[in-house]
Amino acid sequence: MQKRHYVKAYMSLKCLPLHEIQAARELYYVIVQIEVEAELIGNTNHVRRFGELFTIRRATLASFLVIVGQQMCGINIIICVAIWL
Repeated sequence: MQKRHYVKAYMSLKCLPLHEIQAARELYYVIVQIEVEAELIGNTNHVRRFGELFTIRRATLASFLVIVGQQMCGINIIICVAIWL
């Protein structure tokens, strides 16, 4: 979609159990969303966007803690403890 292959995208959406009008509506929603994201991002590069990740430290730290907590609740922690012993 970001490469503006709208006909292919529409054909793919028609393969889903959607009516042609619903597929066209979904295609329109995706196109509008891509345009809004392009306006919000502007002319920034990947390095600047990566740097902005650390300007919102609370959200970054909270998501990091959730990810670590999920890993510590699964089989991964049991395997790590078994390897260390």
